[in-house]
Amino acid sequence: MSMSPPSVNKPVSNWSPDMPSSRPNNSPWICHVCDRSGQGESIACSQCFKVACPQHIRHLTSYDRDSGLYQLLPVCFDCALKESLK
Repeated sequence: MSMSPPSVNKPVSNWSPDMPSSRPNNSPWICHVCDRSGQGESIACSQCFKVACPQHIRHLTSYDRDSGLYQLLPVCFDCALKESLK
């Protein structure tokens, strides 16, 4: 009686270039500061997590205590204004 090795289950890939994950994001968005609408990839504020247009997002440096490094974080106009008034 000969024993054959167990069959190896290889994962089947269903990926194709037409899948939504392989195309650029084409979702509509609205800036929470000026209500301007856009299509495509949006930018969210790192403090309030709301979407804003490129005119109302600034990248500010923030010190990360865990890593000891500075990071550039996207911050919307409203959150930047609130920080400056503190």
